[in-house]
Amino acid sequence: MQSKTSSYSSAFTASALLYEEFAKAKQSLLTGDFGQQIKEEVLENTSFGIKSQAARKRISQEMIKRYELAPAGFWSFYFNLEEAEQKLALLFLCLKTYTLMFDFHLEVTMKHWKMHAAELERFDLQMRLDEISSAHSDVDAWSESTKTKTITVYLRTLTEAGLLKAGKLQKPNNISSGFRDYFMKIGEAWFLEACFI
Repeated sequence: MQSKTSSYSSAFTASALLYEEFAKAKQSLLTGDFGQQIKEEVLENTSFGIKSQAARKRISQEMIKRYELAPAGFWSFYFNLEEAEQKLALLFLCLKTYTLMFDFHLEVTMKHWKMHAAELERFDLQMRLDEISSAHSDVDAWSESTKTKTITVYLRTLTEAGLLKAGKLQKPNNISSGFRDYFMKIGEAWFLEACFI
């Protein structure tokens, strides 16, 4: 019996980490007028350099979703990190925002890591997506190209975050104690395990 609706969405296929875009929005993220600035960016294209307004709108929608789920004080913490840690912190926002990405990570990637199976293949993610599709009619109704893109963008997100290189899972290097302490302090210690720390 399939459920009618689910919390699964393919919205993250608009982009992976959005590292460059968040870097360009630094001032508005720190001053708290991000919502207004991003609306202006969609219309005026002063920072992102994305030619199509439709593409700017789609990317800005995903940035707003992630921004709204960021814990209080997150951006001050974020902009004091080294680039590698910033990318992991953006992965945290992705996993918090997108149920499907979190599911892929929990049910496939972390299980592989715990079993010391370093290779992460599209097939493994496809099998999980097939399971989800069989239980959720809305996911089942997605086009094949959308389903494929969810896997492609998830893998690109892991690569950009530094957890996947040439198809192999890897532990991030030189993670500071401050990074670890932050996620413990805000009650999100699960994320440290999620990035193999």
